[in-house]
Amino acid sequence: MHQKSDTTLINDMADAMLRYGEGCTRDQLAMHFTQDEIDRLSERARAHANEKAVIQRRARVAARAA
Repeated sequence: MHQKSDTTLINDMADAMLRYGEGCTRDQLAMHFTQDEIDRLSERARAHANEKAVIQRRARVAARAA
């Protein structure tokens, strides 16, 4: 059975959090990840999702200014 690395899981979980938006719940994440993965990685994924959101916002602002 193929297992994803923590780095890949964090990135995938961050993407899921961004898709669900602010207020993403553990129940929503549980549709895509195991409880163990959520327990181990959700805080790091949340931080990564926040970083990605900031980068996306900066890119949109820069594109509008161009």
